[in-house]
Amino acid sequence: MSEEEPKSAFSNDGAEAMTRGVAVGDESAVTPEDMETFFELSRCTNAVANHPGNKIALQFPDELLHYGVTVTEELKSRTGKEFYLLADTTFGSCCVDEVAAEHVDADVVIHFGNSCLSRTSRLPALYVFGKYPLDQQALLEYVTKLAEEDASEVHVLFDVRYQHHQSAVEAAAERYSHVHVVGVDAAFTSAEPAPAIPHSHRSGDSNDGDDGEEQHKPRRPQQPPRFGRYDPSFTNEAASGHRFLFVGAPTSRLLMNHMLYFSQSTFFTFDPATGAGRQETARVNRQLMKRYFLIQKAKDAGTVGLVVGTLGSADYKGVTDRLRTMLRACGKKDYTLLVGKINPAKLANFDEIDIYCLVACPEHSLIDSAEFYRPVITPYELELACAPAREWGGFLESDFRQLVPMIDEDLNALLDGDGDDEREPHFSLISNAYIDHSDRKQELVRTDRGEIVARDDNTTLAQYGGGFLQTRTYQGLQQRLGETEVSKAIQGRTGVPIQYDEEPDTSTHDGGDKA
Repeated sequence: MSEEEPKSAFSNDGAEAMTRGVAVGDESAVTPEDMETFFELSRCTNAVANHPGNKIALQFPDELLHYGVTVTEELKSRTGKEFYLLADTTFGSCCVDEVAAEHVDADVVIHFGNSCLSRTSRLPALYVFGKYPLDQQALLEYVTKLAEEDASEVHVLFDVRYQHHQSAVEAAAERYSHVHVVGVDAAFTSAEPAPAIPHSHRSGDSNDGDDGEEQHKPRRPQQPPRFGRYDPSFTNEAASGHRFLFVGAPTSRLLMNHMLYFSQSTFFTFDPATGAGRQETARVNRQLMKRYFLIQKAKDAGTVGLVVGTLGSADYKGVTDRLRTMLRACGKKDYTLLVGKINPAKLANFDEIDIYCLVACPEHSLIDSAEFYRPVITPYELELACAPAREWGGFLESDFRQLVPMIDEDLNALLDGDGDDEREPHFSLISNAYIDHSDRKQELVRTDRGEIVARDDNTTLAQYGGGFLQTRTYQGLQQRLGETEVSKAIQGRTGVPIQYDEEPDTSTHDGGDKA
């Protein structure tokens, strides 16, 4: 028997990748009879028919993409409008991909599948979560069990793909005053596309039409529901000692976000895949200790990279601007990066950056940066590292839109001169040394529009980049103007790198042993 020749990742024509099948989980299997209900085609048809726009973008996650053509053709036949099927997303499939939709000048986006419940900033969007099945009777029995075994408050929340079972749980929990079923914000379940929320301006911005003192009066942006579900006043302190039942996979990012924020609460899960419930025993304290360590790293960092991880979530730009102002007031250099979906290779290109801050939706904010060249933190952790009066509260806020009032408060405090003594060199718990960035601190000023910005806001970044470039051994290609001899252009190689046309054919060879 002849020995099979080993395959190399660098010596194949790519045919295997082109013909490789995509594995689809059983949970996403939808029969033709269930298409109408699962994808809520009647709701989509009515929303599209009533919308004045003619170009509609349909966004599917990977596990539902194979239904995209069928859904597109069905909606097109019902409405007669122009549809575009979006495939690969710019960042994450849980966010509405406004960038891809704007490439085709779409008037509205219909987002299918799991959602992080982040409102859009430019295009209206209709959300269709998909009606995934579960054992409803087993769920109701588990809710009853939790309600009767303890009198403490119980909050039942759903993965959005199982949100359609909410009414049944509400009916079963009516006789228990301490059981509360958590629904999503009405904007995500509306029959009409949810309107976009324009970006708010930076700290202290006010209406352009105001005159006199009103023009400089700070206006606090309205806070959205936390995780698209809770009133902002429902904080981790208010939920201390409460119990949460999460209906969804135990590995859900939404569940982890809840556990890290409501860190003083007890969590239970009902897994639709097994039809059973259990108490979660995840080591949240260990996770919080890791995040506290990253906060200390951020305090020591001299150069911070603000990585924009979303272009669709409302107010991402306002939060990024506020963080940039805060960094410059604290004497830290800053870079703003837009690299699409992040990975270790992309961020390793920026050797001058000490730590990265990812501004992304709640489900993509927490990054295990063990494989990254530099740590990656959340905006909340960066704010704790920069604000002198803020103290670690033993929880993690992954919804960056909740930070707007907090950052505005800290910027106003720095502008008014509060906490100047606390902005002296701090003692690093990591390096056991004093670290001082005071020579790079920039003065904060309030503009005519009421914004708080750093003085020389437009020139500092270029100075940072130029200064670091001078310390590098390799500074890029040298032009060498007038030093290179002029020569005629010659014919270059043709073909592909695996084997150029002028190279001998090595695809066939005898199998004999070489001497």
